[in-house]
Amino acid sequence: MYTFLLAASHTDTTGLSRHLDVAGLEIYADPLLEKVFFFLIENVIRYGGGATEISLSSCESPEGLILSFEDNGSGIPDEEKAALFETVIGKERGFLLFLAREILSITDISLRETGGYGKGTRFEIVVPRGGYRFAGQNPPQFSRDARGPKKRHDDATPP
Repeated sequence: MYTFLLAASHTDTTGLSRHLDVAGLEIYADPLLEKVFFFLIENVIRYGGGATEISLSSCESPEGLILSFEDNGSGIPDEEKAALFETVIGKERGFLLFLAREILSITDISLRETGGYGKGTRFEIVVPRGGYRFAGQNPPQFSRDARGPKKRHDDATPP
């Protein structure tokens, strides 16, 4: 996924190996998706607790596509997870993750943290059906209703 590699090129990932398992994946998202990946990588660099590798993988589920961004650092203590996406003055970590979640929500994509403390951090980006494809598939059709915003239409979701 080119967007992830571009985001990684804008920060110092010296000491972090990268593993990608997202061949051919295309996500219909806000152009700021690159910033989301940048924020997640920066989070590992600043707070990763000894992380030496990051990975990005995907799998399809009933929810849609789950894009998993993981590191092998110390993870996030359970008591800190509740406030992870809150905007708190003086806490940059929460603000960047809050901003990442807001950027994704523009296109109905969600962000959650599902890692285990002591096992590394795992952020899951959940892309709804019709919001992604694999290279070679037909793109979803878009239409504009005179009364509202664009609506997605594809084979799985009738108009």
